[in-house]
Amino acid sequence: MFVGATGRFLFNPRQPGWLVLSALVMFLGISALVMRRTPAPRSAVLVRGISLILVGAIMVSMAWATMRVITVLLVTAGFVLALRGLIGGVLMLRAAPR
Repeated sequence: MFVGATGRFLFNPRQPGWLVLSALVMFLGISALVMRRTPAPRSAVLVRGISLILVGAIMVSMAWATMRVITVLLVTAGFVLALRGLIGGVLMLRAAPR
């Protein structure tokens, strides 16, 4: 979120490497939904997968956005990841044995 808020990012979202990275993030989100590798509750797996798919979609959309809109998209992606961390932490605490 800091990078998006300051507007000082050192990457070009129109490069093929960025598109490959965004596709990889989306693939990781889909694989988190399909293959359960951890004993985490289903709700935590859903939060993990959906947030990665959202961030990957935001990253892909940066390739066609203007530079001014890219800062908003970066802040949005950071917000999604921060919210994912908060929700995931609450879900894991609720599922922890007492």
